[in-house]
Amino acid sequence: MYIGQFIFKTPFTEKGKAHGELGNQYMRCTILTSEHHFPYVKTRIRVIEREEFVLKPVEVAINDMEEKIGNIHSALKQQPVDMKYLQMQLSGSIATAVNQGPYAIAKIFLSDVPTTEQTHSHQKLRVCFKEFIKVCHDALIKNKQLISEEQKEYQLEMERQYHEFVKKLDSMLRTRKRHTNPRKHK
Repeated sequence: MYIGQFIFKTPFTEKGKAHGELGNQYMRCTILTSEHHFPYVKTRIRVIEREEFVLKPVEVAINDMEEKIGNIHSALKQQPVDMKYLQMQLSGSIATAVNQGPYAIAKIFLSDVPTTEQTHSHQKLRVCFKEFIKVCHDALIKNKQLISEEQKEYQLEMERQYHEFVKKLDSMLRTRKRHTNPRKHK
């Protein structure tokens, strides 16, 4: 495999801090293109192109959710499945104690934003959450198949937290349509 492009991401807020509240967290993405592909004879290769773009807070949230979905997918695809890794991904995704987790993202970007201010990105985030719920469900099923008798209580707790999580997200994931008055004016 040859590598000729590198990307690094730098989080920032409008106030200059690296990290802040989810609703104020931006991400600067920098893509560097090298003159030659790695590996190369020389250890230092000149950068011939530099491209930067900034992700808005809702786009950072989409990026985070896509990463969480990808992590759970990769945990499910491992052969054999690494049960500890699967459980770590699952509990980090749906546990109610997760502070800046998926529920906080949904609350900030899908619940607290007026319908008139929602963009295509908000709809994309809504789709990410629907996929996230499905992959968490698949992970719970796989985990149930793998656990021993001693972990049945843990499984039941994870299922309870999953159902609570889905219930809290339900109203935020429905597409809201602008209602018009169906009565005809005389």
